Amino acid sequence: MTKTQKALAAIATVGIISTGLYISTRKKKVDTDYVPPLPDAPSPSPAPAPNPNPVIPSPTALNHGIVFTKTDKLYVQEMQRKIGVDDDGAWGPKTEAALVKKAPGIIRPFSLNNLDNYIKNVAAIGKFKKGQKVWAQKAHTVNLTKIATGVTTARAIKAGQYLGVITEVRKATYVIKNDFGETLISSPLLLASGAMGNAFGRVQQSNSVSLL
Repeated sequence: MTKTQKALAAIATVGIISTGLYISTRKKKVDTDYVPPLPDAPSPSPAPAPNPNPVIPSPTALNHGIVFTKTDKLYVQEMQRKIGVDDDGAWGPKTEAALVKKAPGIIRPFSLNNLDNYIKNVAAIGKFKKGQKVWAQKAHTVNLTKIATGVTTARAIKAGQYLGVITEVRKATYVIKNDFGETLISSPLLLASGAMGNAFGRVQQSNSVSLL
């Protein structure tokens, strides 16, 4: 190889190396207008079908000890179930007629507990008869009215205590007269027959303590 050929070969080699370095160090152009595609949006869930048999709230969810009015729909519905009419929550003429029949004379406003007790009293009213002696089935408080003066006072009654003789039978209660010229009104559920305690209700040990 001549000197001229060697020189040309060296120049060619240097050119190839330079071109390779240029290519390897060249930065790639970034497309700043590129936007990645968004993921597909989820399909909307279908609306639930209406329940043809809606769940009626459990009676245990209600406070049976508070009084309610005609506007308290859930309480009216529970009352309607107890008196045997359609439980639509509307206290109309049919509901009123059924209430009067099932719980005649109930004091208003009342609670569901009051209604339960009254219905039970009506069912048990035939348990005793006029002229029958009765005793207290359980401890409770009664209102005693003195026949001579008409004055009424509250008095605690013990279980088994003699109450007196039934003088009047009402729709859900009995009027009872004791040996001291006093009367009381009691539920049949609180009464018992037979000598359970102080059979005659006389003064016991001192004049300051007396039993019915």
